[in-house]
Amino acid sequence: MFDDMCCGKDGYNAVYVLDKLFTIGEIIQGKFENGLVTASKERSFIIEQFRLLRSSVKNLPLDPPGQIKRLVVTSSVEGEGKSFVATNLANIITRSNKKVVLLEMDLHQPSICEMLGLQRGAGITDYLTGRATAEEILLQTPFNPDLYFVQAGRLEEDASELLLNGKIEVLMDFLSTKADMLIIDMPPINPITDLYVIAPLCDYALYVVRHGKVRKNNIQMLNENMKSHNIKKVAIIFNGIKKRGIGQYSYGYGYGYGYDYKSSYDSYGKAKKKKMA
Repeated sequence: MFDDMCCGKDGYNAVYVLDKLFTIGEIIQGKFENGLVTASKERSFIIEQFRLLRSSVKNLPLDPPGQIKRLVVTSSVEGEGKSFVATNLANIITRSNKKVVLLEMDLHQPSICEMLGLQRGAGITDYLTGRATAEEILLQTPFNPDLYFVQAGRLEEDASELLLNGKIEVLMDFLSTKADMLIIDMPPINPITDLYVIAPLCDYALYVVRHGKVRKNNIQMLNENMKSHNIKKVAIIFNGIKKRGIGQYSYGYGYGYGYDYKSSYDSYGKAKKKKMA
């Protein structure tokens, strides 16, 4: 599967550095009017890919054996489409008669709320600081009664520190009683280390790799970081796969793959501080 998928423009082959990590799906590059592509009732190639991803998630190995209850989704750097993947995976899983809570736990540069077309309000940071209860921040999405959403909440300077106050475990335990699965969108691991707080509380970490963007050293760093933090269950999802061969679908880059390339965590943080001043 990896032979014709390079992680970076230098031509590095992913299998060379993946060690014991494995891939569970790939998502085509596409131009979409709406980031929630799985909301469509029409059959399409990308929806079928998310169905395949749903099946792969269901069959992820657990020791001891059991059902996957909590997934955390991340990437190496911005622009790889982790939020796009997390949101559409959550939505497609509900089609198999499951209730899913989607958590916007990228507390630094959240984007799912806008993708869902929802207004921003109280969320995770408000719960962690005592401004809101768990019941108050759990929202049922208006377009899907089986998809629940918990947004990031008010942006805080010390958002990463808030995850260490012990309340996030209580929140996740509460949300697990309300749904069959939690899918948690986290910031990229290179600029932000929040993943290492949340991943141990989950069954698997799904690592989104954008085709042609991430270099070999990003994957090598993933291996090293996961080992050093004792995170053993990690699976790869390749995103933004271009057409291959004659007769394949042809797509152009468009909305829905996560971060705006014009922004970064650094510039976003500066804008946030200016707004808070």
